[in-house]
Amino acid sequence: MTIYSCMRNNRVDNGRRRTPGIRHLQEKYMAPSGCDLSGGINIMKNGLYSIHIQMLDGVKGWSSGVIILHDGRLIGGDPYFWTVGTYTCKEATWKGELVTNQHTPYRDSAARPVFAGREVTTGFSGTYRGGESEVFGTSLVGSRSISFRATLRWLAD
Repeated sequence: MTIYSCMRNNRVDNGRRRTPGIRHLQEKYMAPSGCDLSGGINIMKNGLYSIHIQMLDGVKGWSSGVIILHDGRLIGGDPYFWTVGTYTCKEATWKGELVTNQHTPYRDSAARPVFAGREVTTGFSGTYRGGESEVFGTSLVGSRSISFRATLRWLAD
């Protein structure tokens, strides 16, 4: 079972949708990292990364935040959203899936957030080299697919 099918099968408690927390995802969807941690420039290092996301295909949207990568798991966020997921890597490429939820509403009532408070599932793949990565992915927002490009830069262990 993937995170995608998990999100479709959430239980409802007291009339509210129950969102799986990081512990649930860690226990149920632990992915072996498969990352080459032996050294060299082509390694996906565990640690804190900055992430900068630009929506594609004519969608006007962007985001910047931080993400922690650690042995096949990721957790991150920005001022409005939090994200958890898993990834695998081999040689100089990596791929993964994640779930994003909104934790804080936008203050500007004129803002039209792309994710609009919805739980969003995402798949991505990309390359990494020397503490930097570029990924391309697709997020499923309701019944709409939104493509994006993201760049990551390693900040600290």
